[in-house]
Amino acid sequence: MDIRLTMLGLAMVALAVALAPVGPQRQVPGATPGATEAPPTPVEAQADKIRERDPIEVTVRQAALIENPLNESVTGYVYMSIPVNGSHQESYLADAPPGTTVQVDDEGNPYLVIEMELGPGERTWVNVTVKVRLRPYVVSWVASRRQWPPLNVTTLYTGRTTFWDTYNETLRRLAYDIAGSDDDPYLIVKSLAHWVSGHLDYNVRFDRLGSDSAVRQGRTGLYVYGDCTEVADVFVTLARILGVPSRTAYGVMRLRPSATYWANLTSHDYREWTGHVWPQVYIEPLGWVDVEMLEG
Repeated sequence: MDIRLTMLGLAMVALAVALAPVGPQRQVPGATPGATEAPPTPVEAQADKIRERDPIEVTVRQAALIENPLNESVTGYVYMSIPVNGSHQESYLADAPPGTTVQVDDEGNPYLVIEMELGPGERTWVNVTVKVRLRPYVVSWVASRRQWPPLNVTTLYTGRTTFWDTYNETLRRLAYDIAGSDDDPYLIVKSLAHWVSGHLDYNVRFDRLGSDSAVRQGRTGLYVYGDCTEVADVFVTLARILGVPSRTAYGVMRLRPSATYWANLTSHDYREWTGHVWPQVYIEPLGWVDVEMLEG
């Protein structure tokens, strides 16, 4: 039978984030499909490289109202995004409907798949709660200790995807021009970040261009067109071309301090919050490190 469950618009989807304790729940995976294990977190090596601050514990609650408009029972699926695990963040699925499974897309981002069966004209709320523990950190870059990651991590996080076309010849030439003769992953990341942020025509978009369409030819050379999504996609593509494991992270950037805030995804009311995307790179012995080129 065709899947014909309909979600009642994004106006009915709400997101709340509040400070709350983290208990023992199921951990959300962060590996790419087909991987035998997630990239290691070099905890021992981090001791003299990263200065961590007090952890921040948050609760993410998502609610979606769905409706079956037909005169017959149907079965369908609801998809919800969840925070990814990283070297300085752990996510746990605290509460979800029975039968909920965790899947991972080709960019390494986990999401929930919830199978629902609704009777004729039935409508119901789907509620999910995820606990997240964040460990803010400050990196101490010591040149003698920076290393390229092992082959298994590089293989997982330097491949081509729909939005990260590592085979694009224009992007390949650009990546090698920016990196020059650098063979230090940190210096390569720094050069890429400086180029992207310095060649940006920032325009808020509600679609995703991908690196192929985001890098454009101007009168004085190539530049990046778009918002934080395009900035992250272009950076990830260039980094992957140069062999630096990279991926994107998705989240919410608070514009004003608040312990609890609600996000109605169709109101465009960004006085309290706004969505944000940024890249992460994997460099030994530090693990996944965030790269912020805007104001996140």
